[in-house]
Amino acid sequence: MNDYNNFKMEIEDLNNNLIQELPSYSVNDTQSFIKKMNKELEQQKTINQILKSDDMEIVKHIEYIKKFAKDFSPNIENQLNEITKLSNLLQNIIIENDKLKNTRSELDEIYNNKEYKLIAKNLNEIKLQKKTLISFLENMNVTTSNMK
Repeated sequence: MNDYNNFKMEIEDLNNNLIQELPSYSVNDTQSFIKKMNKELEQQKTINQILKSDDMEIVKHIEYIKKFAKDFSPNIENQLNEITKLSNLLQNIIIENDKLKNTRSELDEIYNNKEYKLIAKNLNEIKLQKKTLISFLENMNVTTSNMK
């Protein structure tokens, strides 16, 4: 086997680590995500109908948006602060966990088992598909905060 194939297999092994994927996978969360995407589809259909509606209907929606901004601006700012704090804490603990997992030889069986690697690969693919969809929605300026 050449160096390229060895390197490719090592990268796949790093990405297909069941111990890494398992804690972040939840059957319920994934089902919830699917339901949220279906709900988002329905909301986008509603927006589509509004954008196709007459001027009077659009004026009503503009007033709603102004009221929403006035009513929820402080709450949104608090949520932003809380998410920023959580982001920092999560990043620190994930970095520490990454360092610790390399020191535990007891986990080698999990890291090297083909079946576990396949499950980890599939879990990673679910995560990537969710991220891809959320990224697309964000790039299209669709609110995604309730989908993550």
